[in-house]
This record gives sequence, C-alpha cells and structure tokens, in this order.
Amino acid sequence: MKNSKLNRSRRAIAVLAVAFIVLICAALPVFAANEAEEALNKTNDLIFGIVRTIGIGMCGWAIFEIGKSLHSHDGASRVVAMGTLAGGLVMVFAKQLLSLIGAI
Repeated sequence: MKNSKLNRSRRAIAVLAVAFIVLICAALPVFAANEAEEALNKTNDLIFGIVRTIGIGMCGWAIFEIGKSLHSHDGASRVVAMGTLAGGLVMVFAKQLLSLIGAI
C-alpha cells in the first residue's frame, strides 16, 4: 500500500517535471515576427502595382477614346470614355485613396 502511494507520488513528480521542462523549452524566443508582416507588405505592394499598371492602361485607352469621340461628335462614346478615364484614375491612385480614408 505504502509502496503504491510512493510510486504514484514519484510518477506525479516526474510528470510535473517533464511538463515544466516542456514549457521551458517551448518558451524559446522566435525571431520571425517581422517576416510575416514583411511578406504581407510585399504582396500588398505587388497587388497595388498590378492595379496601378492596369489603371494606367485604362487611362491611355480612355484618352484615345475621348479623342475618337471628339472627332466623330458622338456624345455617348464621350461619356463612356470619361467614365473609363475616371475609373483608370481611381485605379492609378487606389493605394493613396485607401490610405486617405484609413482603409489600409
């Protein structure tokens, strides 16, 4: 009986010691905190760069369409070209606009 209690207490002490050692080993500092944020910032910059490039292309196309509509005196295509120009400008300055309103 006494031997059984002694074995239980030794086992409990051993389990607590192993748990303590595991907790100490698991608390090692990890110096990768900035790497995830840096990767997200690079991805964010890549996406905004792609959007900006598409916006520049849309602005160029819109300027061509505005010139074409002025030549043909077509009011409807002029309105569409102005909308395309406005959309392209929003895409070009998307990162700055989102920073201005506090979204990023």
